Amino acid sequence: MSTDATDSDVPKFPERFLRYATREFGKEGEAWLEELPSILAQCCDKWNLTLGRPTEEIKVNYIAYVEMENGEEAVLKVGVPHGDFSAEMEALAIYEGRGINRLIDCDKELNAMLLERLRPGKMLDSVEDAREQSEITARILQELHATPPPSHHTLPHFMDWMRSAFADAKSCEDPERARGYIEQIPRVESMMGILMEADEPQILLHGDLHHWNILSDADRGWMAIDPKGVIGASC
Repeated sequence: MSTDATDSDVPKFPERFLRYATREFGKEGEAWLEELPSILAQCCDKWNLTLGRPTEEIKVNYIAYVEMENGEEAVLKVGVPHGDFSAEMEALAIYEGRGINRLIDCDKELNAMLLERLRPGKMLDSVEDAREQSEITARILQELHATPPPSHHTLPHFMDWMRSAFADAKSCEDPERARGYIEQIPRVESMMGILMEADEPQILLHGDLHHWNILSDADRGWMAIDPKGVIGASC
């Protein structure tokens, strides 16, 4: 795929992806969607990729399977420029594949990441035994939490991250959509106060570890994906 691709070369974007991107980012999202075919072409030129189909779970970011020049499979992830995406890039670079899929390369100007593809890529919720699910998650957490944050970084702190989320919920134009979050704010603020008082080491946290963000790999076992990348206490 090259930057002078014809209309027939432009991938067809899933309706759900278009809906989420515009709902989440408004005019900025619409402008980014117009540029997305060109961004994908530039990524393919930069990394010598053959662009494949998008993944089944894409929402606000465009995520597609790709083939690299050496024949290996990978994942291309491109997003609207914003803090969460930048933090994910930074966190993946810090983790260096420990307990999580590897960041092969990234381009901050294109806001794009080339990522290791986990195969077969089954989600943790495919494991029926709840105890086994918990043991897998605990092992991954141990690996992730063993990675200390560097002395210099731009990752947000958990407390600032939560305050920003509260502000977003309170200012949401759809009160019904935000109601569930707003109702939980007092309880979460109380828990945050306890965490602030506790003398806990501040470490690099995944920030969004759940059953859909843990995938299986035939060679590496169960691995996390999609970190938010925040600093905070492990508890």
